[in-house]
Amino acid sequence: MKRSKPAGRSIQSILGYVLLGLLLSATGLMGQDTAADQQGTEGKTTVEKSGGDAESRDKKSQEKGRFLQKEITVTATRTRTLSERLPVTAYTVGQEEMEQQPGYGRNNYGELIRDVPGVNVGESVQTAPPWINLRGTGYFVGRTQYLVDGLPVASSTTPMMTTCLNNNNIEQIDVVLGPGSALYGANAAGGVVNLITRQGSEDVGAFAALGYGSRNTWRPSAGAGNRVGNFHYYVSYNGDMTDGYKMRPLRQMLQLYSLGAKSNLNGASVEDVGYRNHNFYAKVGWEHDGAGFFVNYNYAAFNIDGGQINRRSVDNGKQGIGSVRAWVPIGDAVKVSAAVGHQFWDRPSTSTTGLSLTAYNATPTTRSESKTRRIPAEIQTDITIGEYNVTTVGGFFSTEKLETDVLSRTTHLPSSQSSTTTNQYAAFLQNQTFLLDKRLTILLGVRYDRWQYKDIYDTSSVSAYSRGLNKFAWTYRGGVKYRINDYIAVRSSAGTAFWPGAASWLFQNTSSGTTWREANRRLKPERTWMVDGGVEITIGEWGTTLGLTPYYGRIQDMILYRYDQHPTLPAVDIVRTRNVAEAEIYGVEILFTQRFGQHLMVFLSHTQNHSRIIRDRNPFDVDHPTVKGNQVANSPDFHGSAGLRFLYNELFNFSASVRYADWRFYDNDNTQAPCYHMRPFVTLDLKIWRDWYLTDELILSTAFSVNDVFDTENYFTEFYTISPGRTWMVNLGMRYLY
Repeated sequence: MKRSKPAGRSIQSILGYVLLGLLLSATGLMGQDTAADQQGTEGKTTVEKSGGDAESRDKKSQEKGRFLQKEITVTATRTRTLSERLPVTAYTVGQEEMEQQPGYGRNNYGELIRDVPGVNVGESVQTAPPWINLRGTGYFVGRTQYLVDGLPVASSTTPMMTTCLNNNNIEQIDVVLGPGSALYGANAAGGVVNLITRQGSEDVGAFAALGYGSRNTWRPSAGAGNRVGNFHYYVSYNGDMTDGYKMRPLRQMLQLYSLGAKSNLNGASVEDVGYRNHNFYAKVGWEHDGAGFFVNYNYAAFNIDGGQINRRSVDNGKQGIGSVRAWVPIGDAVKVSAAVGHQFWDRPSTSTTGLSLTAYNATPTTRSESKTRRIPAEIQTDITIGEYNVTTVGGFFSTEKLETDVLSRTTHLPSSQSSTTTNQYAAFLQNQTFLLDKRLTILLGVRYDRWQYKDIYDTSSVSAYSRGLNKFAWTYRGGVKYRINDYIAVRSSAGTAFWPGAASWLFQNTSSGTTWREANRRLKPERTWMVDGGVEITIGEWGTTLGLTPYYGRIQDMILYRYDQHPTLPAVDIVRTRNVAEAEIYGVEILFTQRFGQHLMVFLSHTQNHSRIIRDRNPFDVDHPTVKGNQVANSPDFHGSAGLRFLYNELFNFSASVRYADWRFYDNDNTQAPCYHMRPFVTLDLKIWRDWYLTDELILSTAFSVNDVFDTENYFTEFYTISPGRTWMVNLGMRYLY
C-alpha cells in the first residue's frame, strides 16, 4: 500500500504554544489531580444520605463540578502525597466527572478520560480494550501501563483483560504521565492508567437502573453497597447488550483490498456485529486505626458475533480480575502493605471461510481458544522519618501463562497449539523529601526488573520447543516541585521506561492460518526517557485554574511490527518485528478551567504534540522499508476537548463538550488507506440529567445523552475498522439509601 511521509510540525509552532501558555498562566492554575489511597481510606468522603434542602443539594452539585480535582495521591508515588506537593504530572477522573459523561456507544473506561491532557484515545473491535495512548508515545499495548487497584494487568502481553471491567464498577481512574517503569515495571513509556474499583459507602444504598439507546442497546444494572462501622461492601451486576453495528465495514475493507491489503476482506462484516456482555462484581473490606484490607473480584461473560453467519469473535468467553490487599502500621514510622491478584481470560472463537471478491462462504473452518492465567503479587514498606522524609522499598513478582489452541471444525483435531510462561521479578526503592516548610518536594526512585520466558511450545513453529530467555532492565525517576506562594508552583520531572515486546514476537515461526509469524529472538527491549516541566497557578477567588506542561523524550531501540502480505497467498498476513533506531517526542499540555458563579464551569484541555521517527537502522533494506520521518503510530500532532458544565440539580444538570484531533496513522509505516490514515475530526457530545429526591431515602435518576451529535463522518475513522456514527442513550434509575 502507498505510504507517505508527513511533514513534521516546526519547533516554532511548539514554542508558540509555550508562549501562549505562559501568557495565560497569569490568570490561573492547572487542576492537578491525584489518586485515592488504596492502602487506607482510598481518599473517599462520606455523603449524607438525606436529600436535604435545595441549598445543600446545590452545594453538592457545585462540589461535583470540580474538574479533575483530588487532594491525596498514591498512584503517582506509591505513597500518600498531597497533590500540591506532587512533582510529577498526574490526574484523576472520579465519580463526579464520570457522572457528567454521556452514555457512549462504546461502554469502556477510555471514553471517561478523553478530557485529560496528554491522553489520546482510539477504539478497535469489541474484543479489544480502548487504545489509550499517552503523551505522544502511541501504541497502547506497549507504551501504556494498565493497573487495576494498583496491580499491573498482563504487562508482558496486552491489557486485554481490562475489558472485563464495567464503567459502573470503577470508582476513579488515575493517569500518571511520563515514564513510570520505576514505579510499576514494563510498558509505562507514556505513563500509567490505574483503574480503581468501587467500594461501599453510605451514599450507595440499593439501586437498579436501565439504559436504552441506539441500535437496540440495553444496559441494565443493579446492586447495593454501604459502610457499617469499619466494614464496607459493594456488589453489582451490569449488562451491555446490543444488536451492534458494522465492525469491519465492507466498503472500507474493499478499499483496503484494492490497495493491496487483501487479507482484510475475509473478515468484513456482512451483518451487524451484536454482543452480549454480563459483568458481576463484589468488594468487601475493613479499616481501623490505619490498618485494613479488601477483597474484590470482577467477572465477565462475553458473546460477540463476528459480523458473519457462524463467525464468533468471542464465543462464550470468560474473564476475571481480582485482588486481595492488606496494610498495617508498625509503630508511628513504618507501614507495610501487601497485595496478590488473580487475572484470567478464556476466549474461544469461531472462524469461517469468509468473504472473497467472488463468493461468501459461511462454512466454519476453525475454533480457536486463547487462555491467559496470571498471578501478580507485591509487598511494600514505607518508612517515615519525622514529617519530612518517606522512604519506600518493595518487591514484585508475577507469573503468567499463555495458551492458544486451534481446532479444525471438520476433523476436530488440533491444527496448532502454543504456550509460553513468563515470570517477572522486581525490586524498587524510592525516597521523598520535603524541605522549606514542605514547600519544596524532591523525589528519587530506582527499580530493577528481571523477567524469564520459559516452557515455550508452539506446534506451528519450525521447532515446536524453544529454549527460554532471560532479560533485565534498570529504570529511574526523579522530580522536584516548589510552591512559590499560594498561587504559583513550578515543577519538573524525568524518568525512564522499558517494554520487552510480546513473547510471540520472540519465539513464534508460524505458517498456518490467516496470520503467519516470523520470530525475532534478537529483539531488544525498547527504552524510553522523558523530561518535563510545569507551571501551576491558581486564583481561587476568581475560580480560575490553568496549567502548562512542556515535555521532551526519546524512544530508543523502538520496536516496529509490520503486517506484510504473503507474496503468493492474498488472504495471509506475515507479522514481522524489529528494532528501529529512535523516535523523538516533544510537546506541551494545557489545562484551563474557569468558574462563573455557583453553577457554571468551562474547561479547555489541549495537547500539542510532535512524535516522529528520526532514525532507522535499516534505511536500505528492501524487506523493511525505511520509516525515518514518519509519525509515530496513534500520535496526532494535536488533540483535545473544550466544553461547559452547568450543575444545578434543582433545575437540571447539563454538559456539552467538543472533542477534536488532527490526523493520525494506525501504523508506523504511515499507510494512507481507510482505517490506517485517520482524518482530523471535530465532534460534539451532550448530556442532560437530574436526580429527583422523592423522599430523603428514595432518589429517581434520569438522563439523556448524545454522542457525536452531528454524525461526523471523519470521526468514524477514529474507530479502527468501526463506523458507529451518532449514538444516543436514555437512562432511568432508582436508589434507596439505607
